[in-house]
Amino acid sequence: MKPLSLRPHEVRRLASAGEVMVVRVVKPQPGKYWTPSDLPPEELIKLSPFGSPGTRMWARERWAPLPGAPAREGDAVLYDAKDGGEWLYSSANSMPRWASRFSIETVSVQCKRVQEAIPADAISMGCPLRYSGFAPEDAPDWMGWISGVLCVQRVKCAGVINRQAWLSNPWCWFGLVRRVEE
Repeated sequence: MKPLSLRPHEVRRLASAGEVMVVRVVKPQPGKYWTPSDLPPEELIKLSPFGSPGTRMWARERWAPLPGAPAREGDAVLYDAKDGGEWLYSSANSMPRWASRFSIETVSVQCKRVQEAIPADAISMGCPLRYSGFAPEDAPDWMGWISGVLCVQRVKCAGVINRQAWLSNPWCWFGLVRRVEE
């Protein structure tokens, strides 16, 4: 099994709802000479960080050993998304397999432009729906702008958005993953 690093809001959603939509920017971005729709779906899925539906992974998250104790297999650890606090948490990428709380499975994968995100995606990602303070000047209409604010908040929550990124409309992977028992 390979690991998938999750952000704190993604871990909280996974723990509470059992599944979470995870968004990651496609790297490298498709150029002007090809788009993801140019590839057959089975070839496109091979490029996804989530694998194809049914792929099992283990979740990485920000973590820390208990204060004053070395991090050894079997020891208790603190989790940023669960325990919070002012601990010095290590990055999710440094989490060893033994410290992981969740095994996950890919349910679905899509590759689409960030502006194609819908408010329902925001909810499934576990992002708070609130005004983001970002108003695109070229929004086509007021209702579209409101929908855009919710989606911007969602993708901003995914760590891939700012005003320039929204306007550049990058390709992103949208992967729905669920918690599974080992």
